Amino acid sequence: GTVNLTRGELVSALIVEDAQNPGKWAAQDVRRVARHGKIAAGPPMELAEVVEWQDRGFGFVQTSDGRRAYVHHSKFGGGDLVVGEHVEVTISPDKINPSKLMVESLVRLDLDQAEPELNEAWEPGIVAEWYDDKGYGFVDLVDGSQRLYVHHTAFGGGSLTLGEQCEAVAAPD
Repeated sequence: GTVNLTRGELVSALIVEDAQNPGKWAAQDVRRVARHGKIAAGPPMELAEVVEWQDRGFGFVQTSDGRRAYVHHSKFGGGDLVVGEHVEVTISPDKINPSKLMVESLVRLDLDQAEPELNEAWEPGIVAEWYDDKGYGFVDLVDGSQRLYVHHTAFGGGSLTLGEQCEAVAAPD
């Protein structure tokens, strides 16, 4: 179930001095950053394709090895998926029917097929404050124009690191 990184792929990582090789650096807590700037948190993700979608907000994806998993729109922030759309998912046994699979998290890859987004302008920022125990913090835009509130559900859960570079879209609260 893991997917290898590819050359040129955008990731977020904690860079630390390599204890095994003095004077060199190592990446820890490596996470993919989807093309829309959201960090994929949690366990490794695998490629899948949307094979069925209902307008009531649920459907099914199929992984590259043929497994089929139920997905609810709450696992990717709402909206609709498109049949044939490629996504990255983490899957687990369904909590109601353990003999079946469900999607725990989903990152959209085919933004040209996804629902149109409202003129989002991704701007570079730096994590200025982060409260792990509460799941939120603040990002200062690099141009100094705004400090943005960020809740961990906006990027799939997990944490941000103080001083981490990121991209954000300012939206009304």
